[in-house]
Amino acid sequence: GDDGGGLAGFAGNGAAEPAEDKATARDALWADPTHDEMQGLRETELLFKSSLMRLQIEELKGEVSVNYTKLAPLEEYLHALRATLLAIPASRVPASDLAGPEPAAIEGLDFIAPTGVHVVGSFLLRTLARPALSVDIAVEMPAECLHHKDFLNHKYLQKRQLFLSRIAEALSAAGIGEVSFACFRGDPRKPILVIAPAGLKGLSKKFAVNILPCLPPDLIPAARLRPTRNNVRVVGISDIAEQPPTPSYNAALAEDSGMARHAALLHAAFSACPP
Repeated sequence: GDDGGGLAGFAGNGAAEPAEDKATARDALWADPTHDEMQGLRETELLFKSSLMRLQIEELKGEVSVNYTKLAPLEEYLHALRATLLAIPASRVPASDLAGPEPAAIEGLDFIAPTGVHVVGSFLLRTLARPALSVDIAVEMPAECLHHKDFLNHKYLQKRQLFLSRIAEALSAAGIGEVSFACFRGDPRKPILVIAPAGLKGLSKKFAVNILPCLPPDLIPAARLRPTRNNVRVVGISDIAEQPPTPSYNAALAEDSGMARHAALLHAAFSACPP
């Protein structure tokens, strides 16, 4: 007859678990929490208020986070793009290439290759979030292309437009991807280039590269761009003191003037934060 061998087999072919292993498992179960476990419990209590909320946030992070270790082809592409931008030859861009409602305030632009090409924004800070993935590239206009009073009457914005037009022409000829124009944060005065990268296999359809022209940091005195100052003269008002302030226009220029400094400040702050 059956002497219970079936139950013995179910329990592990009749082999008894060593007493030492049982003691080790029991000690591990009732051991004091580690430092990481205590940190997690403290965060749950102070920040999340409940374990369920913590689990939901961790699940959300998994859905939107980007694995930067898989972006080596994109980083190689960005290095090649930087080299292409810095090698664009000098040329004359006529004012006839301007678009927009404002009449031409300049005669054209003597284009010179950018003096600086820098990654800015969320890709630099490692704060990208899916599904909308992009890399922002700040392209600094050379001071030789500008006049110290170009902050007046749309002159800088028009030179910026011609500068970007020449870059778009050069990048399209280089075959680095599909190049199109867009408005920076919805502002038609400040177009940017949007590149759909070519040759990145699966990454090409996931990422866009934005080219953002910017000013040399100290070209325009900060005092000239205060919200109370006027930088677009109204025809018929001869007294400058009576000219109305142009805060929106000033902010558009200040944004380009401080782009590199702002990116450096954010990068330093994020680098000092614990992982």
